[in-house]
Amino acid sequence: MLNIKELLTVCEDLDWDTFNQAADMLTKVNEHNLDDEMQKQALIRSSFGGLMVRAKTNLKRAARDLEKFTSTLSRNSKNETGPKKTAKDLENICLSHPDYDPLYEEVIRRQEIYDLLKELTIAISDKKDMLIQLSSNRRAETKLYN
Repeated sequence: MLNIKELLTVCEDLDWDTFNQAADMLTKVNEHNLDDEMQKQALIRSSFGGLMVRAKTNLKRAARDLEKFTSTLSRNSKNETGPKKTAKDLENICLSHPDYDPLYEEVIRRQEIYDLLKELTIAISDKKDMLIQLSSNRRAETKLYN
């Protein structure tokens, strides 16, 4: 299992390859040791739930930074002399500003990380359901032979 620093790094730098590796690791089941698998399940679920919270916070911060940037730029543009600017003019000024794209890309990146962590958390919950079913099947199988 990953330690806290590794988990936080995942939250900051989750990409497609890391997502696939994590999904593979998190969804594997050792059918010969279901008790151990079930005991670890809550810790894994809570760890990735916590990562989702952290990712959502990072997404909100990035979105706030973008909003503050566009707000400041719009306000400054309104205060310039010349013809009055429409809402569409102000939007175009913001969208065409060279500093807008990096901020917007950061919001997109943060949204992707949050969404990938959400999918991993769903997979972990699916694994829990599968473990319960496997355990139930194993108990039913044992009753057949007794």
